[in-house]
Amino acid sequence: MSVPFSGTLKRSAGISSAIAKQLRFVNLKPLKKVIVKFDPFDKNVTETREFLFSLTGSKILATNLNCKIKTEILCDRSEPSITFTLNSKEVIVFKSGNLTNLELLQLYNKHITPLATTEEPETSIPKTKSEKKAGKRR
Repeated sequence: MSVPFSGTLKRSAGISSAIAKQLRFVNLKPLKKVIVKFDPFDKNVTETREFLFSLTGSKILATNLNCKIKTEILCDRSEPSITFTLNSKEVIVFKSGNLTNLELLQLYNKHITPLATTEEPETSIPKTKSEKKAGKRR
């Protein structure tokens, strides 16, 4: 048995722009580990592989350099799945057999991206000379 030829990606401009829009919001900060499991001979695996390709982009990987992305190739005709392990030891599993790349990105941005802590820049109010002198005298 051989792997069926899937050809090139032929998508409409609307879907491609929607995927690009979703990719701008993907953030790996709340994650410790991502495990992508799939059987390469399954007919519903192409979208999961495209999602994996999207996650391994250089800009997305730069959001969390400590996040480990692991791929497990199975030969048991199982449904593709993506397991996300959060920094809080919580586990989220996406059964991705019947989902498209766009739907996977939307689910990720809905459930996981909001968990990223937003780092607020420290804005200190500048002190006047008299306040600085008063602080030194104490």
